[in-house]
Amino acid sequence: MLNPKYEVPSRKTLSNGLLESNYQRELAKLTDNLSKTTSLALTSDGWTNSNNTSFMAVTVHYINDESNLCSNLLECTEFPNKHTADNIAICLKNVAEKFKIHDKIQAVVTDNAANMKAGVRQTKFTHLPCFAHTLNLIVQNAVQKSISDTVEKIKTIVRFFKKNSTATHKLAEAQQKLGFIVLKLKQDVLTRWNSTYDMINRFHKNKIPILSCLDSMKYKHDLSTKDWLVMEQTVKVLQTFDHVTKVISAEKSVTISKMGILLNILRQKIGKEMSDELEPPVKKLISILIQGLLEKGKPYLENKLVNQAMLLDPRMKNHSFENDRDSDSMGTEMSNQREKIYLNSWTNLKRII
Repeated sequence: MLNPKYEVPSRKTLSNGLLESNYQRELAKLTDNLSKTTSLALTSDGWTNSNNTSFMAVTVHYINDESNLCSNLLECTEFPNKHTADNIAICLKNVAEKFKIHDKIQAVVTDNAANMKAGVRQTKFTHLPCFAHTLNLIVQNAVQKSISDTVEKIKTIVRFFKKNSTATHKLAEAQQKLGFIVLKLKQDVLTRWNSTYDMINRFHKNKIPILSCLDSMKYKHDLSTKDWLVMEQTVKVLQTFDHVTKVISAEKSVTISKMGILLNILRQKIGKEMSDELEPPVKKLISILIQGLLEKGKPYLENKLVNQAMLLDPRMKNHSFENDRDSDSMGTEMSNQREKIYLNSWTNLKRII
């Protein structure tokens, strides 16, 4: 509009010329940044889209010259091969070779899928399971083995509202009349972290509008007073997991040093929720959650990389270890490593001189 004589670039010009030149420029910048860093971490995941096409992605995380935490996508490509450990290992090795970062990788973070863990092990890189994904697995397992009856009743009613536009409209009207915020009910999804907690929390908060709407539509349900008590108590128990998951999912800060203290906080807070006044399913939920934290949290607390990070973080080192002996042991080991690095550096310097 400002310059009628200007010719807008065609689709061919954009795809064959401008897009490629921009890509090469950004690739050169990224390659230069990676050549300057001495340590980095990778995250990787595979998935299948709605067209049944498989993809594999690899992202790199590092600190640049300006001490800023950076994340860049290194690879996102179709993955026609089976998602076996061998093929995943080949993909990771190819990416490391392409960007010449093989000797800089401190850890590769993936979900807890057996093929992903085995694939990383084959590359000889250090594997670290995604902490947020681990927490999600702990919650899913505990919910399934304790309060599944109540959860299934909630799901049935949520599906009714999702599929019935009239019911959805009536629920919104009931919320408005009763002074509630007009919000749709949530359906949980296994692959979405904390979605079961979100579903139960939203459902319980809208108890009065939901019951009013179901009554007006003569919809028969089998929710009992006990189920509403289970929901109320479950929300109190699981909200700590929700908070921790959000903390550990930060994109602008390093979170590895927080694992020890967050595991301690989860065990303590959930343990305090246990009481004789709780419904039996909720008591069982708490017991299984604590057991899950002890079992699935142990590998993190025994991981050398995690221990080093906790010790080096002055905010966490006094609160993350089980006891002073573990902290002192890791401190001694890191001091020995520092001495080796110093001696190697001094030897190399003398050679140069």
